[in-house]
Amino acid sequence: MKNQKGLFDTRRRGLCAASVVSCLVLFARHFYAYGQDESAFLHGFDAVQGAEGPDPMHAVEILGAPDPKGPPKTNVAPKNQVITEALMQSMASDQSCCPWLMPSRNMKPAIIIAITLVFCGVAIAAGNTKLLTADPLTNLPLYAATDSRLHLGNEPTRLPEANVCGSKMQTDFYVVYDSKVDATLVWYGAHLPGFKKTHAYAANRSQDTFYNAERTLTVSVSGSSGKADENTETYSVTYSRFQPALPEKAIIGLNQQKVICQ
Repeated sequence: MKNQKGLFDTRRRGLCAASVVSCLVLFARHFYAYGQDESAFLHGFDAVQGAEGPDPMHAVEILGAPDPKGPPKTNVAPKNQVITEALMQSMASDQSCCPWLMPSRNMKPAIIIAITLVFCGVAIAAGNTKLLTADPLTNLPLYAATDSRLHLGNEPTRLPEANVCGSKMQTDFYVVYDSKVDATLVWYGAHLPGFKKTHAYAANRSQDTFYNAERTLTVSVSGSSGKADENTETYSVTYSRFQPALPEKAIIGLNQQKVICQ
């Protein structure tokens, strides 16, 4: 298992490194293409002629400069100029039809950096997460659906301590993902042998609490908002420890979101 985990960590780090390298390559290409001084380049037909490397005198004749041996040339463009400009227009139209193939001047490097950091953060976090199988406060079995689809771990949220009917109450809170209430209750019923269960409907949610015979440990399953008889998605599960033991009526009252100490 340790070798497998190390392999997955290596792959995630490799993915993060590849993302960073790709980002740097995109930056280099973007700045090379648009970081140069445009005044050093020819435009339009002059650029095409410059690329072909024509004779200087030939270029003067194409522009209609006066011939010292004869009358000035007319302003009628030579045939080769018309063909060249038509070709340039065709190329321009071809580029406009596929804008995603051309680098954008409006592309903001900050956006690319943000996207890369998000992917790297997820990969690194996923590589360092620990999936709990038991609640650290009560040492009771923990439902696997407390881990999200991104597999970022299922560490609990420790709620502030409270005093209920003279008993100190400590609670771990977990969000549950992609699990119906009925399925969640079946799982806990099978993994909490000897525990009693009380059911209620309060605050537009189904409320179910498992508690041990000593009345010192409870596991409460809350559904999402819905009707009283609706099998909604599970919203959360909480693990609680009571010192000293809580009266059974108080546990039933808490499941109904009431405080009943006697």
